[in-house]
Parts: sequence; structure tokens; C-alpha cells
Amino acid sequence: MTDSFDSINKAMSETLYVEPDDIAANRAGTITERQKDRIHGQLRAAYIGMGCVGMMSIVPALVILYILNTLAFQVIVISGIIIWAFLAVRTIRDVNKRRAVIEHDLDNNAVTAVQGELQRKTEKRTQFIGIDKAWFVVPKSLYDALPEGETATIYYLSESKQFLALESTG
Repeated sequence: MTDSFDSINKAMSETLYVEPDDIAANRAGTITERQKDRIHGQLRAAYIGMGCVGMMSIVPALVILYILNTLAFQVIVISGIIIWAFLAVRTIRDVNKRRAVIEHDLDNNAVTAVQGELQRKTEKRTQFIGIDKAWFVVPKSLYDALPEGETATIYYLSESKQFLALESTG
């Protein structure tokens, strides 16, 4: 058990910057400032990523529109830009809803724990860990370090289901 406990702690520290004091706080039902900072960083990264994808998709269309200055092509590109804008607004709205739920959990220190036998699964290129019916997306390096069947406790934000930490209890 000590080897798996050490490998879990090392993986938690290296991938999610979770330290023993974070786990102790989660066990007590609170969230540390370090965990809040990590989650806010993830939210910022999501917005930056959306902005980059948006710019990478719209700028080439505008350049081509400028180069191929024909009416038919202008209609096609402008229609594409309108569709793109509609999808961008919907995506931003969905991300803002998710952010509001996460912020509500953070403001209320809404930590929930689930304990039991640790399970792992991969769907497409996404790794999940779970206990019973509670499943969470985790980085591959953390997924690889976790032994399936270990008795563990997963701490997460209650409403948003945002993964916080994992503690080996077996």
C-alpha cells in the first residue's frame, strides 16, 4: 500500500499540484487557495483556447475573402462567418454557465467525497477515474499512476463535479 500511496501522492503533486494540506482541507470539507487558483487557471485556459481557435478559424476566411473578391465567394464566406459567430456565442454561453456553477461551488466551499474501489476507463482519448457512478476526467499521467482496485476517496466540487483530489485509503 505504501508504494501505491506514494505513487498517487507524487502523481497528484506533479499533475494537479495537490499537496497533503490540500487533501487534509478537502477531508475537512474545504477548498484551499491553491486549489481555487488551479481551477481559475483552468477556466482562463479554456477562454484563451476558445479565443485562439476562433481567431485561427476566422482569419483565413477573411484573408481568402479579400483575395478572391467575387460575389459568390463573398456570400459563402459571410454565411460561414454568421454560422461561426452563432456557434461561438453558444459555446461561450455554455462555458459561462459551467464557470458560474464552478464559482458557486468555490464560493460555498462545496466539497463532496466519494469512497470506494477506484476504477479507470478510457473513452476515445480521454482518461477517467471513478468510484461507483462518480466519474472524473483526469490527466493521462495521473491516470497511469493510479492502480485500479485501490480503495480511495475522491474529493470534488459538489454541483459542478470538478475533480479536486484523490486520497488512497486502502
